[in-house]
Amino acid sequence: MLLGLKPVLVDVDPNTFQISIDGIKKALTHRTKAIIPVHLFGQCADMENIIQIAKERNLSVIEDSAQALGAKYQFLDSRQSFAGTMGDFGTTSFFPSKNLGCFGDGGAICTNRDDLAQMARSLINHGMKVRYYYDNVGVNSRLDTIQAAILNVKLKSLDNITCHVKPQPVFMTWLLPPATVSGFQAGIQNQPISFINIRWLQMDLTGMI
Repeated sequence: MLLGLKPVLVDVDPNTFQISIDGIKKALTHRTKAIIPVHLFGQCADMENIIQIAKERNLSVIEDSAQALGAKYQFLDSRQSFAGTMGDFGTTSFFPSKNLGCFGDGGAICTNRDDLAQMARSLINHGMKVRYYYDNVGVNSRLDTIQAAILNVKLKSLDNITCHVKPQPVFMTWLLPPATVSGFQAGIQNQPISFINIRWLQMDLTGMI
């Protein structure tokens, strides 16, 4: 919103519950600047096609990996990448209800490009690169040290806790009427082979360290 951009919502693919590739294509216009896939339920969006579309139209890709932190995506050439590391930017939230949560508000931005990293560091710190010299209009979005300390401790247990709770979603479907979970079951059964669903963590880690 700071840049005056207008978000355009795209529906999900009913077979995977990830952003629909056909929906993306229909939503694209000459004014489109970026695609923002939101990885959900421990599985990644169809990044093979999303990245291809972005390359063809010179668009940025900004991943939201807060609900699939640690998930791996396998490309058709057998390359594997973690959620949040395939686009120009990868983002995650550290809100307490997310896969890796702190005790308040927080988040992180990841990128493999030095120029984007430098720009992000400036924008989250009031637009400063040198103290008290403001090159851009930025925001105050620095992670405070208390939240960082909590995350440093919880991060060590993330893999172990994720694997521990992974079977819970399947168990939960047994407790619901068939009509309620038919779509979910179809999404899992018909999941493309390019998806490696190794992470599903929908709970706060508090008290499990």
